[in-house]
Amino acid sequence: MAHLRASLIIEGTMASFTKTERGFRAFIKVDGTRESKSFKTKREATEWATARELQISESKSKPLGEQFTLRDALRKCPKLVDHYTFYI
Repeated sequence: MAHLRASLIIEGTMASFTKTERGFRAFIKVDGTRESKSFKTKREATEWATARELQISESKSKPLGEQFTLRDALRKCPKLVDHYTFYI
């Protein structure tokens, strides 16, 4: 059976919803950040999209020192260090 698809764009947001065989998929785009997630009901998809859009918008308006933690930097550091050889 082919997937049933119908998109709906809610006015005032960048969220869209696609009907699938198993429920709904919500797509959001805020300030260049894109995300999607599947849900059983359209209500769940709408609630997630609204909350996630707000969360992304609020984090983008914070200074970088508040957006990223020392933990984030330390987790990323080993990935960067692996590419370099250090001489003592």
